[in-house]
Amino acid sequence: MSQLSRIVFWQNIVSPHQTDFLNALAKIFQGEVHLWVEQAGLPSRRAIMGWHVPELCGVHLHDCHHSHSCHHLMSQAADTFHVFSNPFGFKGIRKHFYQAVRTGMTAGIMSEAGDPLNVGGTIRKFRHQIYRKLFEKHIRFIFAAGDIGRQWFIDGGYPTKKIFDWGYFIQSETHNELPRQICNSLNSPNINIVIVASQISRKAYPWVLNALNRVTQKNWHLHIIGDGPQRQANKRLVQSLGISSHVTFHGALDNLTVRAFLKRADFSLLASHHDGWGVVVNESLLAGTPVICSNACGASAMIKSSLAGQVFQAGATGSLATCIEQQIRKGKLSNESRQTLVDKSSRINATSAARTFLQMIEEPMAYLLQREQEGPWYRI
Repeated sequence: MSQLSRIVFWQNIVSPHQTDFLNALAKIFQGEVHLWVEQAGLPSRRAIMGWHVPELCGVHLHDCHHSHSCHHLMSQAADTFHVFSNPFGFKGIRKHFYQAVRTGMTAGIMSEAGDPLNVGGTIRKFRHQIYRKLFEKHIRFIFAAGDIGRQWFIDGGYPTKKIFDWGYFIQSETHNELPRQICNSLNSPNINIVIVASQISRKAYPWVLNALNRVTQKNWHLHIIGDGPQRQANKRLVQSLGISSHVTFHGALDNLTVRAFLKRADFSLLASHHDGWGVVVNESLLAGTPVICSNACGASAMIKSSLAGQVFQAGATGSLATCIEQQIRKGKLSNESRQTLVDKSSRINATSAARTFLQMIEEPMAYLLQREQEGPWYRI
């Protein structure tokens, strides 16, 4: 790729999951970093989850609805690299991707795996094949989220030489102080387990609760952070299983409080039927807290060592129960183990991701050779 003076990202919103990476990239890239978004602010459902509009530093922010500016930018293709986030999933981003294709440029896309489940999954797979036939020649790089993202594009017929390991990458945060009542509950001798997830069917709470009910040791306490339409159903299941004294529903909390919570947990859980990524895995690892994660989550690709946690087969309650049992048997997480994981997790912070991204687009063949020898760069 010729010397770049500009990298341009196209996204649906200013995503809290992408902002740290963009800020880090703007800091180390010698040219300009631009972000075009379809929507100002955050969707209401994200605000309810405790998200906030993030602050961009050194990144030029633009409104996609200024069509004249968009057209002008598309014409400056020689020294500019465009990256479209999930162009086949977001209608607005797809429109601008089509526009880029019409100019004859090649671009990169960042994308999670499509949800393959149910009838909707069958339709997504069919569309995926159609989009590949129409646009593959215009796509130079595919930054695929996790192993499931990589497999999604391989199954779609894309050549592996275009597929690069990616995900969402954040920085370590200064944590909030937790309320005294929460601190007291976390100071107990029990093994503190944390789930941070909306209470919706995709997050598979019944799997988790039934798996915990199978665990022979009872020295654990589950903290559920998140809200949603299945909260009352989950509470009823907790009661029917007879584990109410072991489970606390905290509702939705802001992100800094969540990260403070993770810093005090012994391990966290993400058991989703499907998650394109799952940034809570990053948050947990950066806090030094191991994760038990479903293999249907993109972020499970980061978990390689027992220090980082375990990956279980999605839908297998017995497998999940075994993982939980093993993690509980390890006892309370020591300060030494937590710090070791914090140190190892520096490879998945946003600054490391920005450096790796530049290596990928500037020396793609060197990166692919390195991956063949060592595996994905973000494994811990």
